[in-house]
Amino acid sequence: MNMNHSAYHPFNLRIAADFALAMHINSALQYKSETGDDTLKEPDDLAGIHRLAMADIPAISAYYDGFGADPRKFTQTHSMLSLVVDNFDDAGKIIFDANDLMETLLRSDNISDTPYAPFENPPFQSQYIDFSRFQLPLETGDLVVGAYVSRHEKRRLTTVAFATARQLNFSIPLRDDEQPTVLDNIAATRIIEIADGSPQLTRITPDSLSLTTRENNGYCMIIGAILAYIGSEKPDIVEDWPDSAPADLVARSTHPNKGEREKWIGKLEARGFRKVRFIGRTIGAHVRAVREEASRRGVATHWRRGHWRRVAIGVGRTGRRWHLFPAQLIMGNTAAPEATIYEMTKKQA
Repeated sequence: MNMNHSAYHPFNLRIAADFALAMHINSALQYKSETGDDTLKEPDDLAGIHRLAMADIPAISAYYDGFGADPRKFTQTHSMLSLVVDNFDDAGKIIFDANDLMETLLRSDNISDTPYAPFENPPFQSQYIDFSRFQLPLETGDLVVGAYVSRHEKRRLTTVAFATARQLNFSIPLRDDEQPTVLDNIAATRIIEIADGSPQLTRITPDSLSLTTRENNGYCMIIGAILAYIGSEKPDIVEDWPDSAPADLVARSTHPNKGEREKWIGKLEARGFRKVRFIGRTIGAHVRAVREEASRRGVATHWRRGHWRRVAIGVGRTGRRWHLFPAQLIMGNTAAPEATIYEMTKKQA
């Protein structure tokens, strides 16, 4: 698989997959060592670790500094990766790796295949997700240090702004005093917006890179994981939004005045944030629209396990369906299509 495009994503899925594998393989090795066998040979061992790692990728990707996870699990990952290679009998014959995990994500056309797991302590008191522990590099020379998530009170838009820090020497810690490479020192980055509902806008083009549908799928699934992380155990992220936010986002993010909103966006852009906007309909409106369109064409449709079956036409079969990814992901892919998650105007729909 060509991994080049993943470097342009807001954060590096491959690293998250590496971390997931490292943690679970390391845990398995520790357990087996206690029982007298410190190797992984049985297919069942490998398959089980693969499943656990898949489930943890969203949690690791959207890791929030205060949500209660043991920080030692994340600070020891590099040594874990070395431990993994050392403990396999034949490293060249490992039957799965992080590439497999990413491949699974990118080829999951069916959203029910998306790894999703609830979180014990979702960060409902904050809208900032900290990625600084991971030192996630982009090919542009930036490091992803975090993400701000906001919404517009009236229009109900969900925004994810990715903060990046320019770092010329990756061996220097992110916040090293001798090389100030923090947010106030970043080069300005363009605002990236996902399609506003127009049929011709079916691709995302971060950093002037035209993504294929498959990569578009993976990109949206990652951002969906962030939204699912914040909205886990909450059926309606609009109603159950965090009631506190960083100073730059307080009031400005929900002010209905266009001028005020532009100032807020400009402030984020000046600090190097990339804005990604998801616009979608309510799930109920989507259900009605697809059924109405399908009935005119004589196509039987029904909702099953969080996605449409036998839908021959409609939002679910076009590039615009990616806007519904986060909404359904937040619901855990199991609830009936009733909750209001996102809205769009009739013209946009």
